[in-house]
Amino acid sequence: MSDSDFLAAFEAGRLDPAQFGHEAHVRAAVLMLGRCPLSGALARYAAALRRLVAKAGRPEKYHETITVAYMLAIADRMARTDAPDWPRFREENPDLLSAGWLLRLYAEDELADAQARARFRLPERFIGELRN
Repeated sequence: MSDSDFLAAFEAGRLDPAQFGHEAHVRAAVLMLGRCPLSGALARYAAALRRLVAKAGRPEKYHETITVAYMLAIADRMARTDAPDWPRFREENPDLLSAGWLLRLYAEDELADAQARARFRLPERFIGELRN
């Protein structure tokens, strides 16, 4: 499926949730961020992801902290590199394709917290640095 078709299907809720693994999440984020600024991309991506988990009958699967943290990381990588398209971004950022990448920033219990699922939270280690 072309990038344009994939992104359109994602936003319209036409993708099969069972086939939407971590790499597909990253692909959708890269494509969305390539088409609009971070604030708009984040709102559109979150809305599309909520539609997808609702379609799967699992609206509780949506996780705000994970969504925002990955979008911020992907936007930052895109700003720092010359990876204009999905294949090149994928090749240059294999670490972001690991679902465990976020555990480098957050402790598992932080991500398991219901508040982190509902609202974006910075990693505790970052908050600790700000307090010092």
